[in-house]
Amino acid sequence: MADQTLLLANAILKEDYLGPIRSQLNVSTPVLQRLVKNTRDIVGKEAWIPLEMALNQGSGARRESAILPSAGRTDWKEAKVELAHYYGAMSVTGPVMRQTAKGDRGSFGRIVDLEAKAMKRTLALNLAHDFYLGHKLAGVTTQGPVTVLQLDSLANMEYFEVGMIVDVIVAATGVAVANGDSVTISAVNRTLSQITISGAGVTVVAGTHIVVREDTYNATVNGLFTIVDDVLSLHGIDPALFPRWAASVNAAFGAFTVSKLQIEIDRVVVASGKYPTAIYGDYTRQRKYFETLTANPQYVAIGNGGPKTMDGGFRTLEYSGGGSPIPWIADRLMQSGSLLVLHEPDLQVYTPADFAFLEIGGDAWLPDILGSSAVDRYKAILWRDIQLGAMARNSHAKLLAIT
Repeated sequence: MADQTLLLANAILKEDYLGPIRSQLNVSTPVLQRLVKNTRDIVGKEAWIPLEMALNQGSGARRESAILPSAGRTDWKEAKVELAHYYGAMSVTGPVMRQTAKGDRGSFGRIVDLEAKAMKRTLALNLAHDFYLGHKLAGVTTQGPVTVLQLDSLANMEYFEVGMIVDVIVAATGVAVANGDSVTISAVNRTLSQITISGAGVTVVAGTHIVVREDTYNATVNGLFTIVDDVLSLHGIDPALFPRWAASVNAAFGAFTVSKLQIEIDRVVVASGKYPTAIYGDYTRQRKYFETLTANPQYVAIGNGGPKTMDGGFRTLEYSGGGSPIPWIADRLMQSGSLLVLHEPDLQVYTPADFAFLEIGGDAWLPDILGSSAVDRYKAILWRDIQLGAMARNSHAKLLAIT
């Protein structure tokens, strides 16, 4: 007797793919969810912000008939905010475009719609990372010619993905090291903070070289770690010349305690007269804070009896140190071992519009059929001009090397 088996009957059995497509990717971007609320539309390539930097000091009490104060003047500066330009390139063949055009009848969606939605999520992740660190992904601590790069302790490994194209460059100049231009990540070891790159290997020097996304050096938005700084110039203004244009920075915070955090918050309030509206950190720093809740309940308040839910569904603790409760936000894209204490109204997102397609004659998906190398495929480009700017720096704090 010959049995009919699944293997033999495979040719006549149907396959039922259960839609919709379920994404396995974490594309949450809490920093964007909060900061893009304070968006200002601009026309042109840049914005100018007038700033009052110093008060008129021609004042003071005098005795009767004494000489009056010498005239002084208020010091003003203009902050120049230039837009950065973000792009996402997509390409699909003509056959796949035509065969998915009818949606559910032949596929789980039109390929052009699926690709566009996925690219918008990719660009949002790019922006979320860049809102923190600008072009820098991580520093390199490896020495010698290698294909496995050991990244520094501050590296956030959640951002690295297999297939990502990166440059290994000199941090100070942006010049790529030999064999380090446009290399592809072939493996990510999040436990050991290592990435493996394609190619013949690169010769790197610890503390000198960094990893960036391909061709993004000095092309991204201003990152918060640049904005919240006491040395780096921002918008054309040097804090060495204008001390009020400096954030509070503690580069060696050390072991976390609530008391030490409150000292840093107090410094911000004294310098700016403004109370922070958010604290951003990684999950480890939030957990260290959470561990103080039992030992130091007088310092904290859990909003409405439990974690607060922000727009977008993100859940957060709250910190209360004498003023209004401050949301404490854990973000997987935040630099490890650090906290940003921000007065968010002093941060502005400048952009003419949301993500949009480059179009020709109203068409976004353009055929690649011109010239001698014509191919039956279609290309599309998503773009957005955007910049993260600051109207004040002394209302923020940056805390580093937190253990």
